[in-house]
Amino acid sequence: MPSEPDAFEAFETFDDAILVFLGTFGAGGVLILRDGDRWDFFGEGSAEWDDWHQGVYRNGRAARLSPAALAARGIALPALDTYRRQPPGQWTDRFPIEMPAGDAPGAVRTRVAAGPLTVHLILFEDRYETSFGDGKFLYPEAAFEDAGQAEAWVRAKVAGMSSPEERQWHAYTVKPVALRLDAARGLLVTDPQGPYERYGIRDAVERVTLA
Repeated sequence: MPSEPDAFEAFETFDDAILVFLGTFGAGGVLILRDGDRWDFFGEGSAEWDDWHQGVYRNGRAARLSPAALAARGIALPALDTYRRQPPGQWTDRFPIEMPAGDAPGAVRTRVAAGPLTVHLILFEDRYETSFGDGKFLYPEAAFEDAGQAEAWVRAKVAGMSSPEERQWHAYTVKPVALRLDAARGLLVTDPQGPYERYGIRDAVERVTLA
C-alpha cells in the first residue's frame, strides 16, 4: 500500500512514550517524544524504527491518540513536512557489516586473507516476546566455522533447558555469515542482515570458534 504523504498516527506506549508514525503504517518513519519536549526521528528501515513499529503495529502494545488528545495534553507536533523529506534509516547504522581488518583476531584475519570464511552464527529468539511482547528479535549467541559444531551447540542448549516453557518459547537458528576481506580498504565485510536479525560483523568475528 503506498504511503499517504499527509497521513500520521500517534500512539502512547505502555511505558508512556509518545510516538508519531508518518505515512500509512509508519512508512515515512517515526517521531518519538523525549523528555517532554524533544522529538527524535528514525527513518523507516532503521533498527530503532523497527523496535517501535513492531510493538505498535505487530503486537498492539500502544494506545492510539487523536490530534485532539495530543493538543489536550499540551503536546505540540513538530513540522512534520520537515521529517517527511528525511532519508530512510539504515539497519547497518546500528549493526555494522564492516570493520577494520586489524581489529579481528589474528587467526580470523589469516583465514579470510586466503578467501571468504563462512561463519555459522547462532541466533536466539524468545518466541513469547515475538508473540506477546514488542516483536521479533534475533540475537547472536555463539558462532562456529563448522556447521556440525553449530548444530551440536544448539542440540546441547535445547537438551539443557530446565522447563517445558523454556523449550516451548526459546528457539535457535543457525545463520551462515560469509566474511570477506576488502584489501583495498583494509576492511572485513559481510552481507546485510535479514529481517529481525540483530547482529553486526563483530558478533560473528569475535564469537567464532574456528575448526
